[in-house]
Formats: sequence, C-alpha cells, structure tokens
Amino acid sequence: MFMHNGQIGGFSQLRRRLTGALTDESYDALLGGTDSELLFQLMITNGLRDDPEQAIRRTIIDVDSTRKRDGITEAFRATLAITDGNNIWALRWSSDDYAPSLYLTEKQTGALIVSEPLDKNTLSWQMVPPDSLVRVELRADSVSVEHRHSFIAG
Repeated sequence: MFMHNGQIGGFSQLRRRLTGALTDESYDALLGGTDSELLFQLMITNGLRDDPEQAIRRTIIDVDSTRKRDGITEAFRATLAITDGNNIWALRWSSDDYAPSLYLTEKQTGALIVSEPLDKNTLSWQMVPPDSLVRVELRADSVSVEHRHSFIAG
C-alpha cells in the first residue's frame, strides 16, 4: 500500500522524462497520470520490494535532481507512507521549507502515523521533522519505532 501527500513541482514538464526511467513492468502498471502513481512505480523500479528505504531515498533524489536539471523552481514535496503489511515506512520531505505535515503517536497497542493529529491531546502527538523517515515494525508482541533524521540529505 502507498500514500503520497504533496506534489512534484513542474510535474507536467517532467512526466515524460520520469516515465522513461521506469522498467517495462512498472510502465505497464501505470493506470493513470498522477505524480503519486508515478512516484510509486519509480520506487518499485528502484527496488522497493527488496530495500524500501534505499528505493525511497533513490527515488526522491532522482526526481529532485531531474527537477533541478530542468530548471524547475516549483517545490517537490513528499510526505509518503508505504507498507508491506508488517512494516510502515513514512517520509516527510520537501525541496523547500514547507514539507507537508506528518505526526506520530505511539500507543501500547501500536503506533499511528497521520498527516494531522486525530484528537485534541496534542501532547501525545509528535511532529515528524522534515527530511525524516519513520519505520514502524510490527512484531509478534510489540511494535518497534525507528526515526532516521536527515534521511535524504544524509
């Protein structure tokens, strides 16, 4: 499962070039023309099934590099989440200072990662810093939460 909140700045100018980076399998899987669908297929092309963190990092860097090479100044913003059923990887990133919001709360029974806090108990919600990846791993009797700051830049 994949979720993307944000946009690829200059997407209409970049779509053809980015589509050209897809494997045949990923290209054939495209059903629509949104930047979110293309981001997901780029991540699959970049090895999402084998190494999700590296696929996320490589895709963000590749898209942003293409945007910059083409002289596009409109921001690339991506708050996204991917799950394989046992793990959730959630990224908050932007090429400017305005990354879409992402919040995390840990509960005894698990963790929630959302774009906006779900209740008024603001002390229980932690804003994920920009350029950060959160990984939530479901274990047999618990949940593990890891934070990686400076995920793209570092």
